[in-house]
Amino acid sequence: MEFIGEFYKLEREYEEGKLSPEQVRLCRNNLKTKEIIIKLRSKLDALLSDDHPLHVELMEKVISYMNTFWTQLFAYLNDSSYSIDNSIAERFIRPLIGERKNSLFFGSDKMARVLAIYHTIV
Repeated sequence: MEFIGEFYKLEREYEEGKLSPEQVRLCRNNLKTKEIIIKLRSKLDALLSDDHPLHVELMEKVISYMNTFWTQLFAYLNDSSYSIDNSIAERFIRPLIGERKNSLFFGSDKMARVLAIYHTIV
């Protein structure tokens, strides 16, 4: 989490500095960022090693996810239009998630299908 926090700190600095997209891309690929990535990968490799004690199931999922999607995790480094996270998208779909949970109890199958189609379109 410490290393991810460092990425967020850098992103906040880029935003506060009102850097151009090209400047952001250059900053994301500087030595400081590469050092964080190397430290993160070293930590991940240590956690994946056979010498490391077993983790709880949730931690195992996180480690496996990071290892499987390692290259995709850092796609944002080369494209300044990418955000470090998807919190904007999550805020927009949060009302739909609440509605989906509430829709477990419909009066008919027809209305359940109508709402499913609506959510697919949205």
